Amino acid sequence: MKAINFMRACFFAGLFLSQQAAAQQSRFSLGLRAGLNLSNANETIDYLDGKIGPKLGYQGGVTVEYQLYKRLCLQSGILVTAKGTKHRGTDLWIGGSNAPTTTWVRTTNLVYAQAPLRIAYKFPVASQIDIFVNAGGYYALGIAGKVVWKGKTNREEIPDKTTKFDSFGDERGSFSKTDAGLGFGVGATYRRFSLGLDYEQGLVDIGALKDAATTNHRSYKNYNFALVLGYRLK
Repeated sequence: MKAINFMRACFFAGLFLSQQAAAQQSRFSLGLRAGLNLSNANETIDYLDGKIGPKLGYQGGVTVEYQLYKRLCLQSGILVTAKGTKHRGTDLWIGGSNAPTTTWVRTTNLVYAQAPLRIAYKFPVASQIDIFVNAGGYYALGIAGKVVWKGKTNREEIPDKTTKFDSFGDERGSFSKTDAGLGFGVGATYRRFSLGLDYEQGLVDIGALKDAATTNHRSYKNYNFALVLGYRLK
């Protein structure tokens, strides 16, 4: 009799634990994410370097969500995201009143592997439709990218010029690999799909010039707007 009672106790304990595990597992959901970036930077410099402006980029990756309580969620994942800037300027050559000028564009491409971590809350507005807001931070590591300079001079005898170097290399003008900052988002979900607007503000100065012999200074902090489409796998 004791053996039967023990077996019953083991059975019900196993059933309870399996239900708890299933409940915990149901709190997780995996998804895919893709988006269009419009990035720029908060930059301060003490030398002439044209005018800074935004650059289009992309993002994509895998997301994971954990339900903390009812409509309160913890969101994370691994993304590949392309940020950067465009500088434009005109340089006047030295030499006489009719000296040539060179119009140039320098595109900074910064590609990161990025891990966000945000708290999200979902507000139901209709059947299978929610409005969500989220906020948190991110950590990013630079994995690829080029800084590309293209110049065109208003004299036929002077050829156009293009130079390139690695964004995260050792050259003067390259950038630090590690970035981190804050992120905010708002959007809507319908069934398995979501569409949102996103903003990220870097807190790390990644632009300190690497040539210690110069007194020039540059501070450069990423920021990024994104239109993001998501799909929940399960």
